[in-house]
Amino acid sequence: MTAQFPSHALLDSLPEPAFAISLDKRVVDMNAAAEALSGTPVDAARGRPCADIVRCEACGSSCPLDDAVAQDRPVTSFNVRLTGAQGIEPVSLHTAPVHDENGVIAGILECARPIGHLVGLFQALQEKTDQVQLERNKVQAVLDSIAEGVITVNSERVVTSINRTGARIIGHAESEVVGKTCYEFLSCRAECAQACPVRRVLDGGPGVTNFETEYVDRVGHALPVSLSISALRDEHGQIVGAVEAFRDLRALAQPAPAASEFISGNSRMHRIMELIEVLKDSDATVLLQGESGTGKGLLAETIHRSGNRARQPFVKVNCAALPESLLESELFGHVKGAFTGAIRDAVGRFELADGGTVFLDEVSEISPSTQVKLLRVLQEQEFERVGSAKTVRVNVRVIAATNQDLRQLMMQGRFRLDLFYRLNVIPIELPPLRERPEDIPALVEHILAKLASKGRKVKAVAPAVMEAFLQYPWPGNIRELENTLEHAVVCSKGSVIEMGALPRSLLRPAAVWSPPVRQNTAEETLDVLARHRGNQSAAARTLGINRTTLWRRLKKIESNSRLPQ
Repeated sequence: MTAQFPSHALLDSLPEPAFAISLDKRVVDMNAAAEALSGTPVDAARGRPCADIVRCEACGSSCPLDDAVAQDRPVTSFNVRLTGAQGIEPVSLHTAPVHDENGVIAGILECARPIGHLVGLFQALQEKTDQVQLERNKVQAVLDSIAEGVITVNSERVVTSINRTGARIIGHAESEVVGKTCYEFLSCRAECAQACPVRRVLDGGPGVTNFETEYVDRVGHALPVSLSISALRDEHGQIVGAVEAFRDLRALAQPAPAASEFISGNSRMHRIMELIEVLKDSDATVLLQGESGTGKGLLAETIHRSGNRARQPFVKVNCAALPESLLESELFGHVKGAFTGAIRDAVGRFELADGGTVFLDEVSEISPSTQVKLLRVLQEQEFERVGSAKTVRVNVRVIAATNQDLRQLMMQGRFRLDLFYRLNVIPIELPPLRERPEDIPALVEHILAKLASKGRKVKAVAPAVMEAFLQYPWPGNIRELENTLEHAVVCSKGSVIEMGALPRSLLRPAAVWSPPVRQNTAEETLDVLARHRGNQSAAARTLGINRTTLWRRLKKIESNSRLPQ
């Protein structure tokens, strides 16, 4: 059996080092390039084990000659270190079986291509890639630390990155933004007006500074912003994209409620405003209680905008306005596919409020299952989006409000005891307007001034109207007073509101409303009874109920106290 090796002349014509090797792994022949690589003359190499001549790290258990013979096909080994005349050198080995005239493997032809320059180039490229990634991480870290939103786009206005602040302001997760055109998810007013400042910069125009426009956030609300845009250029100076920095103008568009909103001669209101001054910079949870229309939302915003979180988001959630199936997603967000209709990831209100304040209005309407997740947010400042196992951490202050008696709801099993005590850190009860009639004249003056700023010319109310206001019980509180004055301003013919301009319901209050009977809590009932030293008749008179009703209430309190906690 004779191997069909190329002739020596043919081997010498090959530019790469080539070795002809027998099946017992001895050198049969090699070309001049192989002599130069190995440092051994061909005559001295013939008949010697190939491992003595080739001397590569593949010799031994991972010998490519064995693989080529076993598989009967060529085998390539990349970046193999070979010890030659010039020391250790990386090579690419191409090992192929050689057959005799009957097609039987009779030997091996192995070519060794030096690749030192390629390895060096690859290593340099890898180092460059690592360096670029490091620089990119540094840039991203800097962008994430900026208080403004930052978006980068390519020449087609496709978003290539967005920083953490930008994602929070617009209410979209990074995964929802990157890869889409900026106008696709921002619905910019300037784009709609065919005056896109990003397009102008990409077309070679000057950079843009403090360009005011409006985006549309995730829930469809107008989002006033101020833009500054610069071109991104490659090493040749060609424009390849743009960087867009934007500031949220909502804080400027909605300044802190003026102190005049709470001008009051009522001692309870004075104490409330003094308490707000003390707790404004605290992160303590606040629970606002009071009838509808007493100004709980305005007070919550005052607390936020008076404190050290004033420049951060103030996010309102009306827990009664959303069905139970949507409230959890609205509060905590969801991931794509979490439920029918969840076609993309969505950021919840707690993430939108990161760094600022969440105002939970009508918190008594939250379902028991959502109460559990809310309790965890209050305790740990963390939660999971609906459908996700990834924990999201936030830094938010919570202000809650309700017009319900949460203690009564706890006794009925509709509100968690542990959640109540987490919310009730700083309780504030706003008095209804009927209990602070001394404030009505100042409130009327203030509301008329606000209406005048909108172009309404009425400046005062007639004495008879003020007397009617002082006698009316205002079941809708300040909200009803505002609506009544707006109605009267529209219906007035002069600059002073007369009785004829008032709504008919205000002129017949007794026919449409009577003060609600206040349901005293168990704690209040027992406290009154203790003050009267167990005298049920005296306690019933103080509570405004008859003795029989008090007796029934005490029996109910006794029964509830026996229930397992």
